[in-house]
Amino acid sequence: MAYTLDDADARTRPVTFAFNGGPGSSSVWLHLGLLGPRRVLMGDAGDLLPPPYDLADNHETLLSHSDLVFIDPVSTGYSRAVKGEKSKDFHGYGGDVESVGEVIRLWTTLTAGGCPRSTSAASRTGRCAPPRSRGTCRNAAPFTSTA
Repeated sequence: MAYTLDDADARTRPVTFAFNGGPGSSSVWLHLGLLGPRRVLMGDAGDLLPPPYDLADNHETLLSHSDLVFIDPVSTGYSRAVKGEKSKDFHGYGGDVESVGEVIRLWTTLTAGGCPRSTSAASRTGRCAPPRSRGTCRNAAPFTSTA
C-alpha cells in the first residue's frame, strides 16, 4: 500500500518505507494506527472501546511531509511468495532483509528517483534492508532510519 501526495514532484518529495517486525508481523498497525492518512479509533490505553472499530482521518499522518509506502514482508498481511517459491525461504533474517530491500529498490527505481528516503521499522530489517536497496538505484539518496 502506498500513498503519494497529488501534484508533488516525486523526484524531490521524501518517501518513508514503513514495515513491522517481520517475518510474522504486517504493517497494519503502522498503517492504520500511526502513520497513514486514516486511523482506527480504539479508545485510549486502559479504556479500549469494544469492536467493531471506526476509521477517522489521522491529523498526525506523515503524508503531509513524506510519501508513505507500507511493506508487508512475505507471509504477513496480504503478501505471499509467488508460485514456485517457498514462503519459508523468506522467514529468516536473510530472506526478510533481501525481500524488503528489493521492494524498496524497485519502488524507488520505478517511482521516486533520487528523492530523500527513510524507513520506519520495528525490526532489525529496518537497519539492513535500506542499504541493500541502493545497489541499482540511480541517484540513490541516503536513508535515515527509525529502526
